[in-house]
Amino acid sequence: GAAPASLHAVVHGALGTVIALVRTFGWPILLSVVGLLLLRHHMGPVMERWRRERVLAEANAPSRRDVLDEDMRRKREERLRALEEENRRKAAEEARAPKKKPEPAPSARPSGPPRPSSGYNPLAGGGGISGFQPSGAMRRVGRG
Repeated sequence: GAAPASLHAVVHGALGTVIALVRTFGWPILLSVVGLLLLRHHMGPVMERWRRERVLAEANAPSRRDVLDEDMRRKREERLRALEEENRRKAAEEARAPKKKPEPAPSARPSGPPRPSSGYNPLAGGGGISGFQPSGAMRRVGRG
């Protein structure tokens, strides 16, 4: 019915108005959009630098630094108290434990040849006869 026809009339009227504005002010609109895009492109890094400086200034504000310094001081004191308590507890345990005669440490160098640490390693170079062994005929000719 009437609704599609009136909708068509509204869209047609609005479209006509937009077309008339573009015809009248097309170049100024286009140049303004291009100018804004160029300005945004060139001002983006400057704006980012200003934002970073503002955030850094807020982070280093004296009131905020005072709160953070107080918090750090309190945590450091708690840590020191915990370490002191741990040291006292260990000292008390050592005092209660019976004194043992210290055993002599085993010699620093093990006796005998060094043992391979973990399996076969062809790059280690040890292990007796390894690598290419030319036959007697090749040695006589001078190739080995």
